[in-house]
Amino acid sequence: MTNTATNDQLWTYPLRFRFHLGAVPFSASVDKTNAGDVRVTMQGDVDVLPYSAEAPTRRAALLKALADQTAPARWFLTTDQRIALRTEFSLAGSPSLNRFVAEAVATALRRSPLHTLVAAPG
Repeated sequence: MTNTATNDQLWTYPLRFRFHLGAVPFSASVDKTNAGDVRVTMQGDVDVLPYSAEAPTRRAALLKALADQTAPARWFLTTDQRIALRTEFSLAGSPSLNRFVAEAVATALRRSPLHTLVAAPG
């Protein structure tokens, strides 16, 4: 007899896990909504906000970019002055690990002014 169960039937929600994309550690949660949609929430610890004495121009540019941003990816400053990325997205249909990874990477790599600023040397 062949097992015909889908990933969705085999998984128990919520799923919680961690992964690295490059040097950025991410945590993720996968939940199923009442409507049956699969909702993914990810958060990555991207970089530290430099002190004014270290890199005043870069600090000012990062703070401005944080203030000017829009959805779907949401960058924010943690209480310990770290730059983090939080985003949510839905996976239509039956979820799979390949679809999750593809969407997670695409979401994390979407271009914004912060991508350029965070990657720039101090």
